[in-house]
Amino acid sequence: MLGRRAAGGGRKSGSKDKEPAPKQPKLSGKRGRKGDANLDNRLKKPPSDEIWKEWQMLLYWLIQEPKMLSNGTLVTVMKCTLCLDRLARGVLMGQRGEPGGNAFTEGCVWFKKDSVRQHVERFHKHDSPSHVVTGPLEHGFSTANEVEEKRVKMIFRECFYIGSHYGSLNEIKDRCFFTALQSGFFIGPTYVNPNMAREMISCIASVIRGDLIAAIISSRWYALMLDESYDKGWKAQLMTVVRFVRHGKVETAYLRLIELTRRHVYYEGARKFVKAGCALSIATAVHDEMESLNIDLKRLVCLGTDGASAMIGWKGGMGAILKQWCNDFFFHIHCCAHKRGWNCGWNFSGWLEFFRMGCGGGNRRV
Repeated sequence: MLGRRAAGGGRKSGSKDKEPAPKQPKLSGKRGRKGDANLDNRLKKPPSDEIWKEWQMLLYWLIQEPKMLSNGTLVTVMKCTLCLDRLARGVLMGQRGEPGGNAFTEGCVWFKKDSVRQHVERFHKHDSPSHVVTGPLEHGFSTANEVEEKRVKMIFRECFYIGSHYGSLNEIKDRCFFTALQSGFFIGPTYVNPNMAREMISCIASVIRGDLIAAIISSRWYALMLDESYDKGWKAQLMTVVRFVRHGKVETAYLRLIELTRRHVYYEGARKFVKAGCALSIATAVHDEMESLNIDLKRLVCLGTDGASAMIGWKGGMGAILKQWCNDFFFHIHCCAHKRGWNCGWNFSGWLEFFRMGCGGGNRRV
């Protein structure tokens, strides 16, 4: 046996020599892009209508369109509406990370789940498909959303009351409890704590401040009233009040507190280090704040401050420095409220001296 195998070259006796099978020609190019003439025998037929509806329920962006191949064959291809929209806006990245299309923008002829799965993993990994939910489950979701929306609105209402009436954040729990008793609606313990109340008040303040800044920007002219003060930590702050025109009526509103710090400023071609409360530091802080809020200083027509030399000085005061960035008819006035307070203080000191003299001695306390 070994001899016959060796003599026969490993073939059994009597077996006929078979010719090797001819090699099949390889497809040129990539699938669905080039070599359309070689795709006739290997096209995957579109699925049935029922299966296609199931695909579209899970993948809402999947559509079918006819396409004419280079050999004149009319076939049905799959396309992605999301990729087509991104390609039109120029934000679609190809396989190499460069702007360009893919197989589902030119038309994919391979109606297979693997083709769709690869496309989702490559281009729509972070896109959440919209699942259509109907029946009792949909009603339960909508009811839960309405209840949660009502509950959050009630908590926001209490936070707005605390913020507008300068109340303590620790009052949020008691206020929500009494509101729930009056309305008969259970609010629950979620979000009812001082930390969340602080966050909600910050959100409300940002919305109100955004509307105020938009109104100031839309106004043709506006005026500022400034006053410097120190907090408990002896930190210099500048209170800013603005007057502007909205819908034909003049309104006065508090804008914000501007923190005054020691800083390096460029003035008259030189770099200077200035203190927090000096005129140059205050003027630079106001300029930077208005620029950050996108409010044009060219529309500032009037500035009202107290009578401090750092504010109202005609040569080196804050108003004189700020006038360089404003229009030609900008003017700076001494605030009437500060004038009245100064006059009352001077007159009161005169009356005290009169009473001391009338009571028979300047050293006697009144």
